[in-house]
Amino acid sequence: MPANLEMTRMTLRLCFVSLCAVAALFSSPAYAQDGAALYNIYCAACHEAGGNSQAPGRDVLGRLSPEQILQALERGAMRTQAAERSRAQRRALAEYLSGSPLGEQPETIPASAYCTSNGTLLETSATAPGWNGWGAGVTNTRFQAEDAAGMNAADIPQLKLKWAFGLPGASTSGTQPVVYAGRLYFGDAEGDLFAIDAKSGCIYWTIEAEAGIRSAIILA
Repeated sequence: MPANLEMTRMTLRLCFVSLCAVAALFSSPAYAQDGAALYNIYCAACHEAGGNSQAPGRDVLGRLSPEQILQALERGAMRTQAAERSRAQRRALAEYLSGSPLGEQPETIPASAYCTSNGTLLETSATAPGWNGWGAGVTNTRFQAEDAAGMNAADIPQLKLKWAFGLPGASTSGTQPVVYAGRLYFGDAEGDLFAIDAKSGCIYWTIEAEAGIRSAIILA
């Protein structure tokens, strides 16, 4: 066999072995689930300094729980960006960014946050102060007369904070709350829909939507 032909075959064999080794490296579970590598490839461009100004920075992400990050990747604001990542990769990202393993965080909503009774939905007349949908009416004017609002412009400086509600696990929320019969309805970018008491802020119920909630709820 000519020496040059044998050399060619040997070179091809070496190339094939090298390609197999590279393929095995990039397809191995260790690489596919390496949170740091996944972050640098798919996330850092937006979340590091000089990236997208609207994206939370790495330090902000590090203060979230792995459950919060995974929720954002699977049902929330990052659902589209993470759609092509496997379940294992999304979990690896969540654990890497938070610095904690999944499953070790307490429930995000404590039992004390829920109302002690379900109340009566129509305990307040539907004609009482309320706000339905984004624009408070079919004309979408976002205006309420004094009799409908239960207050006037002179009352505004006298208003004081009565309670505050922290959205558990949410990275952002921009929906208009709906007010009806003494209850508030609103959602967040992670897909959680809440019904809470307008007077106290306690939670009547909450459900998980299939995707992030980006608009006001409409009661019909």
